[in-house]
Amino acid sequence: MPETRLAIGLMSGMSMDGLDLALVRIHGLGERVQVELLASAGEPYPAALKARLQAARGPAGPEARALDEDLARLWGSQVSAFLASHGVAAGDVAVLGSHGQTLDHRPRQDGRPAETLQVGCGRILHEATGIPTVVDFRQADIEAGGEGAPLVPLADWILYGAEQTSACHNLGSIANVTVLPPSLDDVLAFDTGPANMLIDAFAGRCPGAPAMDMDGALSAAGAIDDDVLLTLYVKRAAWLAQPPPKSAGYGTFGPELIEAVLAAHPDTPPHDLVRTAVEFTARTIHEAYERFVLTSFPDLDLVRFSGGGCRNPTLMRAITAKLATCGVRVEVLEGDWGDAKEAVAFALLADRTLRGLPGNVPAATGATAAVVLGTLYDGGGAMGEPTIREAVLADAEAIGRLHTRAWQAAYRGILPQEILDGLDVDERVEQRRKALIEPFRPDVVNWVLEDGGTVRGWAATSAARDEDLGDDTFELLAIYLRPEDVGLGYGRRLIQHCVAQGREQGFCEMTMWVLKGNERAQRFYGAAGFEADPRVSPVEFGETGALKLRMRRDL
Repeated sequence: MPETRLAIGLMSGMSMDGLDLALVRIHGLGERVQVELLASAGEPYPAALKARLQAARGPAGPEARALDEDLARLWGSQVSAFLASHGVAAGDVAVLGSHGQTLDHRPRQDGRPAETLQVGCGRILHEATGIPTVVDFRQADIEAGGEGAPLVPLADWILYGAEQTSACHNLGSIANVTVLPPSLDDVLAFDTGPANMLIDAFAGRCPGAPAMDMDGALSAAGAIDDDVLLTLYVKRAAWLAQPPPKSAGYGTFGPELIEAVLAAHPDTPPHDLVRTAVEFTARTIHEAYERFVLTSFPDLDLVRFSGGGCRNPTLMRAITAKLATCGVRVEVLEGDWGDAKEAVAFALLADRTLRGLPGNVPAATGATAAVVLGTLYDGGGAMGEPTIREAVLADAEAIGRLHTRAWQAAYRGILPQEILDGLDVDERVEQRRKALIEPFRPDVVNWVLEDGGTVRGWAATSAARDEDLGDDTFELLAIYLRPEDVGLGYGRRLIQHCVAQGREQGFCEMTMWVLKGNERAQRFYGAAGFEADPRVSPVEFGETGALKLRMRRDL
């Protein structure tokens, strides 16, 4: 990789207003590179597209796939136009990093792993621009036990870290802070609460106003309603009191909370709702500093604010006044840096992915390790866009061979080696052939994941077999990958497909069985939302006995 290279970052926040683009020049190959912002732009979404995105919020549904492709085509054309307007050839850009458009993000709760969904197809982006493209940054952190957010802290540390501790605070839909001590190991970062999410939602109820508090005018015309403020605190007290690491999403400060406030206070004037949302946002930021930041970094005296919320004078006056009471100065990043910092962050993270370097900060996300983030689409040996389809008889040989090799790799050290060495490939192929011709029950569907003309994964699903489960339970009967394809994102795509199939068929729950002791598989299923239930069952492999345990998740 050259010492100096160009990268592009794309960011679209939970407000679903549009796409931010940033073109940067990166100097250096170490941990602390130098970054020069060459150009940035903001492209608003057409009203019809924004409406589609807002309607699709939540777990993956049929519309998510269409949006995945439509957004990528739109973004691809916008990237090409952006580069052309600045006289930059796509071939001169080393990498493009796209955060994607979040449709759903659910933090860890009660032992369940975080779940996240971003759309904006990497394959289409790569094909449209010709630039190596990295997407799906959050999932690797979730698979390592993290929240999948916030992911900007490493970029904040690269851009603003110094000998004197300071902080960066972004005001998008959600507000998040990164405290930047001299050492990366000591970085503290977390979501503090809402930024524009509540404000914009209540602004949309003001007659004749757009769904935003433009220039703080709506909130300036309202008054703080103490009863509404109390309702907001009561509804989210547990989350606000939760220590870092933590993240927030639509489920934390989105439609559910908004509807609860409106139901409890139907007669509150809209302008008062907006002003109260501004006050709640400013207070939760101030309280997060007092509770979680200044207790560990008492000498912190400077916070740099960025993001759309900085254009709201009412909000910024409230934040500045409250932080001043604890000796913290507020600085607003001006010009392109104020609007483009998060897009710059994903250019930096994509550059690290290309160099094989970790992109998360475990102390910020709660992950067990620093990991390389994202899926790379480069038209070469990296993973392209796989096809998942129903298996046909001609797939029997590929499935049988894959199944044999997957067993030998997955169960090494768990089952006796002589059992694994004795597996007969031809016998497995014949078993798969018979199962495809005449499945053991009529509702069994076999799925194959194919990429580059090669079957790389296989799964099977049906209604649940266990008698203690209801008719509304779907079952993942099997899921296996070729050993050399583990870790490339294929398994994640295949299990997400099976989960989506269960939802589309109207099931409410999904179950599967995993061999006890197969901890890697249990972590994989846990990252996909499955939890172990109390039931275990004996299983025999020749003369060897073992136990399998059942895992379940809601659909």
